[in-house]
Amino acid sequence: MNHSQGSYFDRERGHSNLSNPGLRRAAGFAGVALAYFLALLVLGSLPESGQQPAARWQDTLSEADTALRNSDTYTARSLYSRTARIASWSDDWIGIVAAACGLKKLEKPRADYFATRTMLVRAMIAAEKERSALGLNAVANAFTSIGEHNAAAMARGRIPVAAPDSAAKNSAQPWYCG
Repeated sequence: MNHSQGSYFDRERGHSNLSNPGLRRAAGFAGVALAYFLALLVLGSLPESGQQPAARWQDTLSEADTALRNSDTYTARSLYSRTARIASWSDDWIGIVAAACGLKKLEKPRADYFATRTMLVRAMIAAEKERSALGLNAVANAFTSIGEHNAAAMARGRIPVAAPDSAAKNSAQPWYCG
């Protein structure tokens, strides 16, 4: 029996084909890819993430604001997150910024506004996809309100010279993060 082929007896003595660093690295990448695939499978099977929402983000935002006024911070946090998720499905930067500004009221500055920052990055991507100067300025102002001046400068720097904005989006400003 040739021992270099990794027979059953070699494995029994503690030898395996994964002693080769290249094979270990490949097995590690395969494990990460499998974990990523399983996470996508699980997230895709959740009722809210696999289909378009029936509710508009404005309705969920209103519920979140009501929960916050009633001091139900747990429900408000959940509803602000849901608002951002619903708005993200349609790349609606207004809804994402509005949700981030609502969530900012719940987050403590010592927590570095982690969830708020995450939502604002998503809003910046949506506004940039739309080439919206208004959206990128709103994101920049929201970043400034949480003390992220470098992120605000980055958002403003992404404003295209000829950025179209619709008149409908200029009227209402539910995203004030003051």
